[in-house]
Amino acid sequence: MSPRSSGVLRRSSFSGAPFSFTASGHCVKCNPLPLREKSARSPFPKIDPSDSNRRKIRSRKNKSRRMEQETGSTMARRLFAQLFFYAVPLLVFVRIWLPEVEHNYIPNDRITEAMVDQARRQPEEAVFRELEEFSLGLKPLWKNDDELIAAAEKMMRGEIEIAKKFSGKFHVPFSAEDVEKGLPTSQLSLAAFVVPKVLTDAYQRTKEEKYLMTARDIILGWAAYERTAWFPKGLLWNNHAISARIPVLAQFWRVYRSHPRYDPETAKAILLMVARSARLLADPAHFTFSTNHGIMQNLALWHLCIAFPDLPEVEKYKRVALSRMREQMLFYMSDEGVILEHSPGYHREGMQMISAALKYLDLMKMPAPEAWKEKYRRGKDFYAQLKRPDGSLPMLGDTVSLQDPYGPRVRGLETDGPGEVLDDKIDSLPKRAASLYPISGYALWWNGLDRWPDPRPLNQSAVAWSYFPGHGHKHADEMSVSLWAGGQTWWTNVGYWPYGEKGREEAVSWMGSNAPHLIEEPAESVRSARLRSYGEAERAAVVDLERRGPGAYVAHRQVVHWRPNLWVIVDSATGRAGDRTATAWTASHQVDLSEGPTPGAYDLKVKESPLRLKAFILASENTKIKQLKGSMDPFGGWEVVDYFNVPAPAVVVEQPVNGSWAATLWSLEAPGSAGVKLAGAPAMQSWEDPDHWSIALPTESGRVQIGREGERVRIDEAGRPPQEIALLPGPEIQGPLEKIRAAYETAAVKYRYNNLFDYRVKITRYLVAIFLLQEIFFFVCRRAVARFYFGFRVLNIVGWAGVGLWLVYFRL
Repeated sequence: MSPRSSGVLRRSSFSGAPFSFTASGHCVKCNPLPLREKSARSPFPKIDPSDSNRRKIRSRKNKSRRMEQETGSTMARRLFAQLFFYAVPLLVFVRIWLPEVEHNYIPNDRITEAMVDQARRQPEEAVFRELEEFSLGLKPLWKNDDELIAAAEKMMRGEIEIAKKFSGKFHVPFSAEDVEKGLPTSQLSLAAFVVPKVLTDAYQRTKEEKYLMTARDIILGWAAYERTAWFPKGLLWNNHAISARIPVLAQFWRVYRSHPRYDPETAKAILLMVARSARLLADPAHFTFSTNHGIMQNLALWHLCIAFPDLPEVEKYKRVALSRMREQMLFYMSDEGVILEHSPGYHREGMQMISAALKYLDLMKMPAPEAWKEKYRRGKDFYAQLKRPDGSLPMLGDTVSLQDPYGPRVRGLETDGPGEVLDDKIDSLPKRAASLYPISGYALWWNGLDRWPDPRPLNQSAVAWSYFPGHGHKHADEMSVSLWAGGQTWWTNVGYWPYGEKGREEAVSWMGSNAPHLIEEPAESVRSARLRSYGEAERAAVVDLERRGPGAYVAHRQVVHWRPNLWVIVDSATGRAGDRTATAWTASHQVDLSEGPTPGAYDLKVKESPLRLKAFILASENTKIKQLKGSMDPFGGWEVVDYFNVPAPAVVVEQPVNGSWAATLWSLEAPGSAGVKLAGAPAMQSWEDPDHWSIALPTESGRVQIGREGERVRIDEAGRPPQEIALLPGPEIQGPLEKIRAAYETAAVKYRYNNLFDYRVKITRYLVAIFLLQEIFFFVCRRAVARFYFGFRVLNIVGWAGVGLWLVYFRL
């Protein structure tokens, strides 16, 4: 290698020369060498810092050349892989929510000017007036027009108060905030168009336009919001709310269609809302077949067809509603005429709805099935047996403490045709002192009917064992007993605890009734109840009931009524060792309950009443008795009065399941009244089993013995011949029950829809969290262990696909 090329410093060949030159001839002193050339003199050469930058530049250039050399197909594959990594999770989310979107999608019908013009002329005013006899919502009852106007003025200010309990504030005319605000009862009052109803009524009374125009604006606000909604918030698309809107929209349309401030665009918006509501009401996936809400949907469709006869598909809606009503009537109402919703209150509502159905069919000139008419006649009879002179009903199931002396608005069957006026009254006098409904599960006994409607000598006993799984408004109350006497409720169940309020779950369970049950038994336990035997004599009536389940638990209850004023209730049970059974006897909130002179004795009084009820609880060993009043934990001692939850006295009996018994005796007494008057505490003389027992009662007229020997109940009263009541086996009802159950199951299959909205929200939240965590993981993985990135992504896609398949085939 030449000295020039080596770049090494060399000294001049001239000895002692003061200058040094490089191989290239440069003088070092005059022109210093670059650092790289200087470093060449060291055995450990230093690296120029600029070399690192040059290497990076060369690396980037090489990478750029390689990328330029890649084909278009390689880039496409990489892009496809990235899209695929996100497409599969996206498809899973779409699959979760697409069924919900499809379920709630409502196509808009085309409302033409011709439809609007025809709706302004048809039907006639008289038809609308007849339709307005019916309400499918929370119809407010006003004592007079002044109350109505006062309520309307409050609503103009955004305040609502109906039936004392449904109260709150809202935005006038509309705000989406109000759709989900408040308890379900408050939401329903707004979604069911109670406010437009009241304002329209106020306009008709006063002719003040502010009421009608505000009603218009409220309806338009709801209509605009409803058209743009993707999912059902609050009770926007609740079946009850939609059904209740139809009569309100029809009434408003009757008034508005000829009003001086009529606007064609407003008219189209209203008719479009009616048409969209019709689609929802007719949709099988939105049909609530199992309860009275399905009946409401059918009635609302008929109401709509009569009030808006020129809207699209009206004839189809008539047929749909009739077909569904035929299916429902097979299990909604028994051949005994009882609405099978476990509630006298809902029997009352059901009778009004069946009456409306018959009326709608008349208006549409469609014949009503004869079977419906016969059930309707028997239903009126059952309601007459239930109703007391003040209009109150036994508080069984979801029954409101309503005092309505008139009863539901029903129609007669003697005449047909569109001109018939509704009857205001069901025959108010019960036809029989004792009535038994073994299929439906009720026994009703009356005393003093010859003095009706004077409440003082009257008393009513109601025993219920009705249970039809899947049907509405059920409380856990099989074999419970209600006593009303002298115009006063003495022993009761809790009644209609408002939906959404704290305590509702406990109120509908066993401690809300006086039915015998296992301690901690859930309200939805698997069980069945039946009438074992019954008997009736001149002065006595007996029912013997049995409940089986859950598991090995079997409870017996015998109710003996010795007319006119003595009741004996004998309970016993068998089951699993270690289990305990309980009964919660709840008195009316108006009753003052105090302990008597002996253990298990109680005195019940009501202010300003001469009546007094003596109660005694006799029980086997290891029985615990305690009192509750207005307690939430443990639940007990409540009665619902006018939608308010009021503390009431209760006596709770707890004892082991096996080998135990309890006898509860009530004696209703008043100065100068007829019947047995106890002179001391009764005692259980002998107990073998539910079919063999004897109780001794000391009375003012001597000793009385009440007992059972096999299939006979015997009453021995001093100075009188013994009275025996032969017990007859409960009638065979398996056939009718199977027909009811089969009809219900058929409808359940036909109208099956699982409401999984809340589950979809829950699973979506979980999956979004998983997706975010996985992206954090892959962000780190791509930089730390890039060679495993693609493999992990493939495994991730397999996991998402598995989750999607699991959701589709097993969960959604």
